[in-house]
Amino acid sequence: MYFKIDKDRTYIRIDTANDLWYIWNLVGPGDVVESTSLRSVEGMDQKKPVRIKLEVERVKYMKDIHSVRLTGKIIDGSPSEYVQLGRYHSFDIRKDSELYVYKDWSEYERELLNDALKNSRELIANVVLIDERNLKILNLYPIGMEIILERDLPYSKMSEENRDRIYSEIAKSLTSKKIIIAGPGFEKEKLANYLKSDHDILAVLGVSYAEISSLKELFPQIRDIIAKYRIQQDLEIVGILNQYIAKYSEMVVFGEDIKNYAEGNLELVCVIDDALESKEIRDLLKIVEKYGTKIYIFSSESPYAETIKMLKTVGIRRY
Repeated sequence: MYFKIDKDRTYIRIDTANDLWYIWNLVGPGDVVESTSLRSVEGMDQKKPVRIKLEVERVKYMKDIHSVRLTGKIIDGSPSEYVQLGRYHSFDIRKDSELYVYKDWSEYERELLNDALKNSRELIANVVLIDERNLKILNLYPIGMEIILERDLPYSKMSEENRDRIYSEIAKSLTSKKIIIAGPGFEKEKLANYLKSDHDILAVLGVSYAEISSLKELFPQIRDIIAKYRIQQDLEIVGILNQYIAKYSEMVVFGEDIKNYAEGNLELVCVIDDALESKEIRDLLKIVEKYGTKIYIFSSESPYAETIKMLKTVGIRRY
């Protein structure tokens, strides 16, 4: 992502599909956005580019087609003869989209903007979870992960010929030259030996199962690899939450109860990303930030987001 903040508006250019997660979290109900749309004009064969400004009412992240839809009423536009004020319109924001956002950014939103500038372009590595019966390949991004291949392995028929065929299929499915391989048993070492001539094997590590649940075992072992990325921050924040839940549970507040402590009695508030589609949640964050509360947004694709997913918001009290 590229952005430039002017006096009353911010120019944003979407460079990668990963940038869309940031847009989804940065733009919400009540914000004003401006972009170009192609409109059909009577008497013209080609659609005409029209500049439209709208006040956002709904934000929808369509991950499967890599798009964020911003919907709201048109409040301005040019040429004016092609713009119907008060009508609903949607911008479908995708890779290479450009838009202006009119808003005063909060502190946590500025942190997200800078985070996007640093991290959103990168695919960190492929993670391969493998044992004698199961295989999963994931893209590991700074903000989360995506499963790109999942299949059973023919344990009882795993001849050397079969193994080479399966390993060849794995190699063709990889989207990065940097690979982290994990699992129980010896299959991970065999795969590493097969891939090492053409790939950079960052780590070969033991975990209990070749399942998504084992990522909680894996990530603490690869701190040095993910140290500069947001997913490492997820790990650290979850560590703080778990410590408070285990030892000082009376200092932890959830969901609606957070409102009771919003004005000065919250040290930290954690929010799952899809909760930011709610204007009520965004307004709550504006209140707590006035009192110096640290705000942290979890991606629903983060392996550490399970607790936050259920509760939407979690806070730690100051006293």
